[in-house]
Amino acid sequence: MSYNGAADVSQTAFRLIGLQPFGKGYWAKIDAKIPYDWENDRWPLTGEVQLGYNINKGVAIYADGLVGIGSDKPYDAGVGLGMRFKY
Repeated sequence: MSYNGAADVSQTAFRLIGLQPFGKGYWAKIDAKIPYDWENDRWPLTGEVQLGYNINKGVAIYADGLVGIGSDKPYDAGVGLGMRFKY
């Protein structure tokens, strides 16, 4: 359940994350986000795939691809590059 001021948003979300290390320092992540919008009676599904590399114990870089799924998707598709700092 989330509250966002006067926006009156009511959602329940399920999330499935899979992480798989491979090679020396490489990893992959699959992330399925399945929120249910109680007010609009919709399922705005999204999926994400990341491929990354751990530069050292505290820093990783990654590329990701995102996709909206279904007729009520929050976005069509996207790609990105990122850096993750682990602490």
